[in-house]
Amino acid sequence: MVVSSQQLLAAPLSQLKSATARLGQLPDPLRRYVDEVLRTPDRARDVAARMLTDEEAMLYLSVVSMAAVALTPEELSEQLRLYQERFRDSGVDVTESLEVIEEHDMWKLKQLRENLMRYASAMADFVR
Repeated sequence: MVVSSQQLLAAPLSQLKSATARLGQLPDPLRRYVDEVLRTPDRARDVAARMLTDEEAMLYLSVVSMAAVALTPEELSEQLRLYQERFRDSGVDVTESLEVIEEHDMWKLKQLRENLMRYASAMADFVR
């Protein structure tokens, strides 16, 4: 099923947050890439390259990112810890990567709460 960006963005933020609240609810277009990396970690770069060209997956990634910003800092840390455990259980250490993601998402969360207009303007400039 192909979902348009308008359909994804029309969903209330609370719905997005609850839909991605647990790792077990990761949207299917993203889950297939995560599962593939878990099965064949040595192909992670190839999987990432394919994912970056998959428009549907990238739309879902944007939605998941928006949902992550709606989390409290504690919820965000807990969510990333769950991701780390799932990868670790599969024999993949993503500790450093998730630390970078957490630092970036915490910064993004802070910017959204303290400088919403400036952040929105910078993001609009970035996508142009």
